[in-house]
Amino acid sequence: MSTYFFYIAHTGKGTNGNGVSAIDPATGQIHATVSLGAPGVGGLVAAPGASVLYALVDDQAEVRIIDLDTLAVTGSIDVPELRGHALAVAPDGKRLYVAHDEGVAEVDTATRTVERTLANGDDSAVYGLALSADSRFLYGVGRHCVVRFDLTTGTSKSGPELRGLTAVLVSPDGNRLYATAPGKALYLLDASELTVAHTLEGWPEWGQEVLSPDGKRLFVTDPGSDGDWGGVVDTASREGVADFAQAPAGREDLLPVALSPDGTVVCTAHRKAVTVGIDTDSKSHSDELPGEAVAITAAAPLRPQSTRLETGTARTLVPLRVEGLTARLTTTGGAPVSGARLRFTSAGGLDLGTATTDTDGRVTHTTELLLPLDPDTRGIDTSHLTGPYKVTYPGKPAYEPTEAEGTLD
Repeated sequence: MSTYFFYIAHTGKGTNGNGVSAIDPATGQIHATVSLGAPGVGGLVAAPGASVLYALVDDQAEVRIIDLDTLAVTGSIDVPELRGHALAVAPDGKRLYVAHDEGVAEVDTATRTVERTLANGDDSAVYGLALSADSRFLYGVGRHCVVRFDLTTGTSKSGPELRGLTAVLVSPDGNRLYATAPGKALYLLDASELTVAHTLEGWPEWGQEVLSPDGKRLFVTDPGSDGDWGGVVDTASREGVADFAQAPAGREDLLPVALSPDGTVVCTAHRKAVTVGIDTDSKSHSDELPGEAVAITAAAPLRPQSTRLETGTARTLVPLRVEGLTARLTTTGGAPVSGARLRFTSAGGLDLGTATTDTDGRVTHTTELLLPLDPDTRGIDTSHLTGPYKVTYPGKPAYEPTEAEGTLD
């Protein structure tokens, strides 16, 4: 059993289309799926070592809480009358952040209530959240810019205009930001000043991205790839250093990606999930997902559930072989009838099977029976095998039916 699973939020038609599936990274196969009903899912996060997932219901600021022990929905959190766009959770799991049309809601996960709303400077919607490792700053994408929220003071600051942004990441040391404009560019920003330090354009076509735990490598999906390859960028040199196999791309911005906690396995998904060992050639993929993938996160696996068996009453049957059942079928004039199917039965009505006559009209038949033990004596009940055996021929248009008896010892 893996020490973690990838969890994929997907949206689509069907019973489990809008839901979350657990993917075993070792096999790439779907381990379990929970349905969230309609509407679809817009985001998915889990705190390190947490026992729950948080799934954002699309077009609503409602968050469903999914228990990792059972992969069942156990509750929800509401941010009334607002439309949600993205989620982030504090490393200790005590605070959940929901980006919505008017800023960011800070939720106490113990009480499942909104403690405060962090307002964007221009009161516009916020997308794509990322939290610094020390939980001091929260970063989001506002109206064509990156926004930083100071969680100590509750104030916000906006960076320069950068159109087409959908997501932002923060380096482990908190000094650098990575903001993505799908299909256009990846911007590297100074986290303190929110100024652009470098712009990467061209390869790859900048789908969605994830940082390695040490911050040294950036894994970026490439929806424009003809060969289903994503790109690995060295964050120090800002150059592409490798490729990794990704799921066959779908719509341009719907190719989410996640890394295992130790950074050794990457998972991407569209209609199928693909897991790849970073330093090996191993690659696994799932069967068709119930819906189209929109988000991936990694968390502890489903734990083994208690089980229960129900049993019934069995019968003891003893094999019995009856051999030497013979017969010959001829016309009354003595001509053999070949290819005729004869049925054998005991005098007690037990079916002993059928056999087909040879060119001389003869058969020698053997049958295998299963007879029950008498529950009192534990002996075989052979009462249905007493007396002579009977052979019957049903007849055909050219031959009339007939029957005969033989001796059964």
